[in-house]
Amino acid sequence: MSDSEVFTIKQIIQYENRYIKKYSFGKLINKASSKISDFINQDFSNKKLLFVCGPGNNGLDGELACKKLKRKNIRLLKINKKGHIDFSLLKSLIYEVDVIFDCIFGTGLNKKLNKNFIEVVNILNNSNKKIVSVDIPTGINGDTGEVMGKSVKADITLCMQFLKIGYFLLPGKKFIGKIIQLKLGLTSSKKRIPKINLIKKKFFKK
Repeated sequence: MSDSEVFTIKQIIQYENRYIKKYSFGKLINKASSKISDFINQDFSNKKLLFVCGPGNNGLDGELACKKLKRKNIRLLKINKKGHIDFSLLKSLIYEVDVIFDCIFGTGLNKKLNKNFIEVVNILNNSNKKIVSVDIPTGINGDTGEVMGKSVKADITLCMQFLKIGYFLLPGKKFIGKIIQLKLGLTSSKKRIPKINLIKKKFFKK
């Protein structure tokens, strides 16, 4: 798989399910969380971090990454399915840290955020802190780039192996920030349809 290949969410789910069938869901989550913790140890080793984790797999990636790091300068705040959260606590924790990790929703988001999640997103966006989104900023549709009610505006997006179409389409592109691709060792299909590739400058002759 080259770093110019772009995938639909349906394709990504197929490749993940194939890996899970061969190995296990636990092994996939363990790989993803290990890559996140490795990135943090390399780029944010001395920073105070806040992980804001949602109810799905994206949140689980963040939780496990926190456990692997075993550091005192990391805070974790979990949000349930309805978005219930202590907003005062969220603001207080944000004040204490240098970097926020957005692990609320990933590519599985298929409906608009409710008012509670929108309020969380607003608080993150107004924090003036560096924001790192895991896989995709919360609120962005991975296939269309549509903003699902509201979106986290990331400085960095940690792409979990597969580049998503929504990274490169407006308005989503405005919220992605710098893309850092973390390889998980998953394989794609050469016969996939559609087959999409980025056109980079190196393809053009001077």
